[in-house]
Amino acid sequence: MEIALPATSPDPSFPAALCTGTLRLSDGRQLGWAEFGASSGLPLLYCHGTPGCRLEAGLAAEAAARAGFRLIAADRPGYGLSTPASGRHLADVASDLVELCCHLNLQRLFLLGVSGGAPFACATACRLGTRVAALGLVSPVGPLDEFPAATPLPPIWRGLQAWSRRQLLPLGLLMAPLRLLIRAFPETFLRAQARRLSARDQEVLAAPRVRQLLLTSWRDALQKGYAGLRDDIASFARPWGFPLAGIDASTLLWHGSADLLVPAAFGELLAGRLRSCRTTLYPGEGHFSLPVNYAATILQGLTAASRFPASGEKSQWYTCDKKTTPATGEEISMDQRIATFLAASAFGVVGASSNRDKYGNKVVRCYQQRNRTVIPVNPREEVIEGIPCVARVSDLPPEATSISIITPPSVTEQVVKVAIAHGIRNIWMQPGAESAAAIATCEAEGVNLIADGSCLLVVLGYREH
Repeated sequence: MEIALPATSPDPSFPAALCTGTLRLSDGRQLGWAEFGASSGLPLLYCHGTPGCRLEAGLAAEAAARAGFRLIAADRPGYGLSTPASGRHLADVASDLVELCCHLNLQRLFLLGVSGGAPFACATACRLGTRVAALGLVSPVGPLDEFPAATPLPPIWRGLQAWSRRQLLPLGLLMAPLRLLIRAFPETFLRAQARRLSARDQEVLAAPRVRQLLLTSWRDALQKGYAGLRDDIASFARPWGFPLAGIDASTLLWHGSADLLVPAAFGELLAGRLRSCRTTLYPGEGHFSLPVNYAATILQGLTAASRFPASGEKSQWYTCDKKTTPATGEEISMDQRIATFLAASAFGVVGASSNRDKYGNKVVRCYQQRNRTVIPVNPREEVIEGIPCVARVSDLPPEATSISIITPPSVTEQVVKVAIAHGIRNIWMQPGAESAAAIATCEAEGVNLIADGSCLLVVLGYREH
């Protein structure tokens, strides 16, 4: 049974849904959904973030209407109007969405997964096969269980990874305080989140419209409890249970280099598992600013991708250029800084490692894959990846005018002082190597610095072999 009613807006500034409804699923559970955008447009199934609900799609309502998309967003089990499904997996949510597509008679459709919704969009694309015209993934969560232990991740992801391996306490017990905070004090939670995010994210979250929409979405999502949040997070941590390489649809992925909540490393890992994926990195953009500022670009990209079948070629990464970057100066400047850094004749890698699981090794191989002259810096190794090492930054030859730093922040502070004294003018601090003192030193000396969370592996399109 399906019930669809005209939607009411909780706030004059909140985007009104075209309609909202509930669907009785085959196992008796209820699924809530809403529609935004163009009522007779191209159907686009939207998978919301974590936590979130169908109302989150209102962020893209205006862009969808202009682009001619009928935006359909469903609450995952345990969120909003949807009945919980304890212990659900990605494939279970995909089954719910397939049922919704059948009830709405969607024979061919687009899929869009944002943040925590991306894994569910991938699972649904795998189920629907050639019925998916194009798949879009925005700031996506990747397969957490596949990250090497040495991967630098924010504490929340590292903690979840540790939990998935030991499971000493029930996840619901661990998540209960977070759910209570979001539900009872959403403004406090949002302010606490913003302080840990990039400048671009803080700017976007300060906008009343965006803030109100997110707060309304979170309140609605958690009105019945934290089951949806708990089950989402458990799904991220465990094996996904379906082959990402089995997705037939043309796939586009967008990520911000300054995403501190779901770092671009997630997008890199996910793209590498897909059979065919075009990925665009936006310098300086964060987790919230990317989908808000580039909604129209994302929808246009999906329309264009649907005109061409998936190529079957491995994923490629692109960095957006001036023409697609907002005219704010900062983002253009970072794009120019990256271009200046990469114009060097040779590159030093400080913190180079012979261990292929370490990022100090991956950066060396990344330069090799792009046929760049690279010189590992390591006082304890003679050769890394077939390349003779130098012991110190001061031993680098004059042509090595750019260095990548993959060291602990306390070491980074010493490295930049030696590098500057040696005449090096281009420094890239890989995520996790940044130090406030080191950044201040570079800025005071006028060094061309990249330390905004941008990852060289993402920008150059590193591939694991």
